[in-house]
Amino acid sequence: MLTKRQVEFLNKVRDIFQKTGHPVHYIDLAQEMGVSKWTAYDVLSELERKGFVRREYSLKGGVGRSQVLFLPVDSPREMGPLSRWKRVKEGLLAQVANLFSQDPDRALADLLKEMPKDPLLGSAYALLALLTFLRSLGQEVLEKIKRAIIRGSCPEKKLFLVTGTGLGLAAQMGPQGIALTPLFSHVQRLQDNLERLSGEEHRLLHDFFLEVLERVS
Repeated sequence: MLTKRQVEFLNKVRDIFQKTGHPVHYIDLAQEMGVSKWTAYDVLSELERKGFVRREYSLKGGVGRSQVLFLPVDSPREMGPLSRWKRVKEGLLAQVANLFSQDPDRALADLLKEMPKDPLLGSAYALLALLTFLRSLGQEVLEKIKRAIIRGSCPEKKLFLVTGTGLGLAAQMGPQGIALTPLFSHVQRLQDNLERLSGEEHRLLHDFFLEVLERVS
């Protein structure tokens, strides 16, 4: 648990990092907080011990000299693509039960409103949105989706088959609701993204889709 003072220092580190995009030197932080450089260093060291910041070393101080810099561990720089994927995937999987208990139109609207621009993350949202809608059409539709994903020879082809089959079933069996047009648009964008994503990203999406399908069947 952080003290009030530690929270103030952490918030200032985050604020400086967000504005500059660079790790924070403890002397700069000291000037911002109106304390000595040693006080700032001690507080940052305690925040590091508790896992809220991480230190880096820079050689900008001159030949043979290094500067001690700090950055928040939850900053975008600290979150690589795989870390972001894991976080978003876990968040989406946690929403599955709630999404499928809602009215399909409302669930779709919520998902599409939150759709990220990142191709991989946006594709995961689009897959979940598609499954959310298809589930509302009945178990028979989900069985057709399962058969479609079995037919593909690799994750990329499986995803193309699933999304193509899903769009066809939605157009054929679904009511002409307002939510269908944006859903179709996002799924078609997903298909475009599949051509640009890597083989590993295809596998991540494929495994995510199977996990969701298992939960809704």
